Amino acid sequence: MHFVNRLTGLTYEVREPTEQDAPTVHATLRELLDDEDSFVLVNYLGEVRDVQEIGKILKDSNSSQRLWYLTFINNELVGGASLFVAPFFPFKVQTHEGRLAYWVRRKFRGMGLTYVMLYVLLSNSGVTYVSAFVDRLNIKSMKILEALGLERLALLEEAIYNVKECKLHDVYLYRGKREVALMRLREKLEERGFSY
Repeated sequence: MHFVNRLTGLTYEVREPTEQDAPTVHATLRELLDDEDSFVLVNYLGEVRDVQEIGKILKDSNSSQRLWYLTFINNELVGGASLFVAPFFPFKVQTHEGRLAYWVRRKFRGMGLTYVMLYVLLSNSGVTYVSAFVDRLNIKSMKILEALGLERLALLEEAIYNVKECKLHDVYLYRGKREVALMRLREKLEERGFSY
């Protein structure tokens, strides 16, 4: 799917990943590992899987349980978004629920890219509810989720281990309806000058 920003003239291509994208995804994740604002990689994972493992993950993506999309500008990988269906219970029991994750390279932040990726992701999903866990220090991500109409439901104290600081961190649980998020995303894309 292609998005054009009328204000900047940039074209964003959002597509499903393939196994051949593994080296590019690997290099981008290595870059994010050195980015202090990349919460998940820097603070929680602390490492990037090897190219072969990433290739296997990409090969198995976009199944009924996991959707994943990559975004490119001029054939340069700039971000990714995923939705894991049934994150808390067996798949057949919880197909109505999906958990969001997304990342954007530093030099492409603030351009509306997250809204583009999440719009494609949620448009291609059949879930009713979307949720996300956000470190209580990740203000930017909280603002994005709240802009989509997701509600902050709970603070989970000491819920995730921060490998960088070697201590447990608190996270917020956000949750909302996919249809509301899609409506808000359409508004955000219009405000930011996107056509698709």
